[in-house]
Amino acid sequence: MDKITTKPRRGEAASVKAYRPSGYSEGRPTHLNLHWLDDWQDGAPPHVSEATVAFDLQLYGHARCGRCHHRTLSVKAQHGRCVGSYRVLGTCRTCKHEETF
Repeated sequence: MDKITTKPRRGEAASVKAYRPSGYSEGRPTHLNLHWLDDWQDGAPPHVSEATVAFDLQLYGHARCGRCHHRTLSVKAQHGRCVGSYRVLGTCRTCKHEETF
């Protein structure tokens, strides 16, 4: 590659890195690939009863962490912006690993 013009020479492949959008990284989360995290909000959706939420929180509160296998999950109910979305998010108090149920 010509260092002055940064154009590929004849027969030389262009670098893939030059065509990535700004802010793109492979392993680390950036503003480009974290937008889906904003879709979840705390609290249960209106169509899920309080008894169901209480049962889910009690059940998944005793689950083991997938990483360190401790039984120290703090759980909370969340709903998504799209209709019918519901999940229980468990965060390990020991290693901060998050799991969804």
